Amino acid sequence: MKKFLLIIFTVALAYIVAYYTTDKSDKKQSTDLFYKIKCLITGEVDTTDANSLQDEAFRLFATEEYSEAIEYFQKTIETDSTRFYLNYDIAKSYLAMEDTNQAIKTLLSSRYQDKNNNEALILLAEIYLNKKDTAKAVKYLTESNEIYESYIALNYLSQIYLNKKDYRQAKIYIDKALAIFPDDVSLLENKRQIFLAMNMPDSASIYYKLIKSSDPDFYPDYANLATQAKNESKTRKAINYYSLALEEEPDNQEYLNERGWLYSELEMYDSAYYDFNKLVQLEPASYYNYFCRAYVLDYFDSIQEAIRDYKISLKYKDDYKYTYNNLGYEYYRLKDFKNAEKYYSQCIDLDPEYFLAIYNRGILYYDFAKYKKAIDDFKTALANSPDNTGVILYMAKTYEQLKDNVKALDYYNEFIRLSGDDIDSTDYNFVIKRIAKLSAE
Repeated sequence: MKKFLLIIFTVALAYIVAYYTTDKSDKKQSTDLFYKIKCLITGEVDTTDANSLQDEAFRLFATEEYSEAIEYFQKTIETDSTRFYLNYDIAKSYLAMEDTNQAIKTLLSSRYQDKNNNEALILLAEIYLNKKDTAKAVKYLTESNEIYESYIALNYLSQIYLNKKDYRQAKIYIDKALAIFPDDVSLLENKRQIFLAMNMPDSASIYYKLIKSSDPDFYPDYANLATQAKNESKTRKAINYYSLALEEEPDNQEYLNERGWLYSELEMYDSAYYDFNKLVQLEPASYYNYFCRAYVLDYFDSIQEAIRDYKISLKYKDDYKYTYNNLGYEYYRLKDFKNAEKYYSQCIDLDPEYFLAIYNRGILYYDFAKYKKAIDDFKTALANSPDNTGVILYMAKTYEQLKDNVKALDYYNEFIRLSGDDIDSTDYNFVIKRIAKLSAE
């Protein structure tokens, strides 16, 4: 500490002696020198030195003190006019403060000092891209390329034309960018996106494999994100993630199947059919792919086509109970009692406790006035699902048809009791009328 104080005292004494023994012009130089020594010792910013001012400006920018950073960048330029290129950093500071208008003014004014400032042109283009003004973005990107071809500008131009669906022009620009940086995975990904947009999945797949070999972690795990979203019942988000996963692997059957069923859940049957139809094309010997496509065809009222697919499905797997149940339902829709009963019964033979097939066959029997058989099936269904209000309502209606009013009333009342506040108004009105009529008889 004593040594440090001695140095300070010696410097101060030398300054005083020099100040009073020199003329006026030399006194100013001595003052400047002492000021610089003081800044060096105290760590203050030397406001007479462009390097010190610039260092402080960048420090302030790094600590997100953007207003102060702008002030120091401007002082740097005032101290050394050759550093006008710092206007670019001033513009970035304004952008960080979300003052795009001032950023644009700064960049445009700096162009008068340096017309070949490529960085300023590209930053201007980025600003206008964010403002959705593609015309101005293209203008500045084109000017940038006239100075020298930057892969950044070329990539932006490629993306602009991709969004415009001008795939030929988009490909020209991305190929020029790749000529500069052939191994850049971001550029390779953009070219893959162009091939996907052009409906050229095979070419896109080549680039996907190339990117994965260069950077295995380039793509997020979209499939896992989709599964998480699905488990959280975020159906639309899950669909979006599966769509991204399919961009990477267009023929992944697991992703197509998952997305197809999610589309069905949202009643987006056109999209579901697209996925299931592609699955049939990818693997025409899969019983499940035909089953899925048939399921969606039913919602288009394409009953014969659905039956065709279900029967093809049975050729590849003849013990899949759901196919038999669904075939029974298609024939039920056609009012073909014989075939509907046949397929429902085959389903029940495969699984005697399968509730849906038993319930469906009971409805079939009810609709075709085979009431005793209907009662048997409804009783079996209730044994598997005792509080099922749908079955209970059919039991009441069936007993009413059999003229057993006591049992019919019991089941109608049971239906009211179990339904509680969630009862459908149409069902409620129907049941109340039936109870009133049967009670009066």
